[in-house]
Amino acid sequence: MKFPDAEKIMDVIRDCAEQVVMPRWRNLSDDQIWRKENNSVVTEADIESEDFLKKRLLDLFPGSTTVGEEETEHDPSILDRLAGDAPVWVIDPVDGTSNFARGKDRFAMLLALCYRGEIIGGWLAAPALEQFIWGMKGEGAFRGSERLSTTGKSGVPSVLSGSLGARIRRIEGMRENFGEIVNHACCGAEYIDIALGNLDFAHYRRVKPWDHCAGDLVVREAGGYTGELMSGEPYRPVTPPADGILISCSEAAFEGVAGILKPAVAAL
Repeated sequence: MKFPDAEKIMDVIRDCAEQVVMPRWRNLSDDQIWRKENNSVVTEADIESEDFLKKRLLDLFPGSTTVGEEETEHDPSILDRLAGDAPVWVIDPVDGTSNFARGKDRFAMLLALCYRGEIIGGWLAAPALEQFIWGMKGEGAFRGSERLSTTGKSGVPSVLSGSLGARIRRIEGMRENFGEIVNHACCGAEYIDIALGNLDFAHYRRVKPWDHCAGDLVVREAGGYTGELMSGEPYRPVTPPADGILISCSEAAFEGVAGILKPAVAAL
């Protein structure tokens, strides 16, 4: 199957950022911000940008379908499309919505193309930081014409910087295992940092396809190593692992970090 040109897809994301997302950043009224049933924040920008992307992408690639974060909130059966035969656009229109709603610049737009349960392409944008990166399976990862590469560091945890969730960060002595621990409350921003070589690893226990498909593909194409924390098996959006996934700058880093996280996560 012939897939759309990756740079044309990035142009669609740029258009959405310019026309829908950025005009609403730091410009939302209280009635344009609310909470979903799961208590997570959503804004008018999330809804309108997902609609914008769905229309443009379906027009660009006839026969494809979508799995959007906001549409799936109202109809969880939409996730079944990931196991079907049609190409699927997996959309997180504004990742890090709490940051976006507070006017912080650490938010992202995430888009992936999946086919028969496999991730084919990924696009990540942090428009407030003017970062736009993408990757296609087997073709590498790019920022414009620049080919991306992770740090490729060794597996010595004490020299690695990474992101961990709150429950793991609070474990006594956990921070001392690593060089630096951060959490930007936006996994898309952290995936971008890993792909650009600014961060070495990240672990996520909450594994929704719209949060992880794009970043998983791009980090792997940039030379990183990703997989299920406990088994090390590749992440597959149709069968998300219970103990989360580990994203890292190299296979050695994956093994070093996993050696510390596995017993900690198992004990939670």
